[in-house]
Amino acid sequence: MNEVDEYRKHAASLLELAKRAKSNDDTRRLLLMSEAWLHLADKASRLAGQLETTERLIREAFSENSSN
Repeated sequence: MNEVDEYRKHAASLLELAKRAKSNDDTRRLLLMSEAWLHLADKASRLAGQLETTERLIREAFSENSSN
């Protein structure tokens, strides 16, 4: 499992805990924590996509140079 999936798994676990929380304060805190994990997952996903794009561009640039 990659880190994005792990982050989303943490978020889902916190949502489950929030459903069972006894107080509104606990529910709110757990929802905020879940939201933070989801934001982290989204950021990691975007960064991974950018890294893949950068690596592809570098590979393409090197393959063009080696063919010249």
